[in-house]
Amino acid sequence: MNWVIGIKNTVIILFLTAIAAAVFHFTNISCPILFFLIPTYFIIVSIFLAVFIKNNPNEKRTIIKMLLFRFSVVFGGIIVVLFGAVFDKKNIIGFVILFIIYYVVFSVFETQAMIKKDKKNI
Repeated sequence: MNWVIGIKNTVIILFLTAIAAAVFHFTNISCPILFFLIPTYFIIVSIFLAVFIKNNPNEKRTIIKMLLFRFSVVFGGIIVVLFGAVFDKKNIIGFVILFIIYYVVFSVFETQAMIKKDKKNI
């Protein structure tokens, strides 16, 4: 069950990447140079989310671990956005918009995974 969460998030991220690539291709919008960093980052985070859910039973310390996990996701995201901004200043707006879209989609599925984890452990 736990790996299903990581696989589900990865498939959704890849599907979103295919949609973004199609939009860039058919609308002739300039694709950010480091676009691949965004889906790669969220696929890696999805794997860590699956491992986190698998290794942390419902206990009091899990709240602290969950907050540390969320902090690391946000901090890593800031690093990805800054890296994209430094190396592709021309397409920074597109890069940030894509990152926000990926982040919102990931957050929805992360929240669903955490709710399922909590319901299972009650």
